[in-house]
Amino acid sequence: MFKHNEHEIQKARSFSSELGISFLLKLSWNDLYTESFSPVKESGIVKNETGLGVSNREEYYQKYSKDYIGATCLQLWSKPRINFDGKLLGCSVNYWGDYGNVFDQWLGSLLNSEKYQYAKKMAQGIVPERSDIPCTDCPVYNKMKMRSSWVSISDIIKIQSKFARLLSSFKERF
Repeated sequence: MFKHNEHEIQKARSFSSELGISFLLKLSWNDLYTESFSPVKESGIVKNETGLGVSNREEYYQKYSKDYIGATCLQLWSKPRINFDGKLLGCSVNYWGDYGNVFDQWLGSLLNSEKYQYAKKMAQGIVPERSDIPCTDCPVYNKMKMRSSWVSISDIIKIQSKFARLLSSFKERF
């Protein structure tokens, strides 16, 4: 949600209801890559409409003691992102570095590579950052580092269990 579209929440909610699809509001990412450019104007509306009781990601951290998009780092374990050109990016925030190319190497070998495994350890706060790991330049990672709010083993187990259930459901249908 941004300042320029917060007045359209009810219309969007109604439209999604007419189409029979779920409606989920996300807090603005407006300061993820640059300085804030469109902070919400009516924070009370946003707090109410999201159901979170907050209007931005900093308020979310203050209220819940965790980063709103910190779970993005869990994509290294559960949903590693591959770019259109074959580059293994690891997560949906990264666009500036990669862990190799699936058109050149088997995906399994890239996921098990020293560089990719090191990135996972960085996200857990186990090892120091390294300049050849894209996470080093990531605003999400840097906030985690600043706050010492690392990906935990329980987070990893939860996401892997969820993925295993999803895979099992998929196998049953096909």
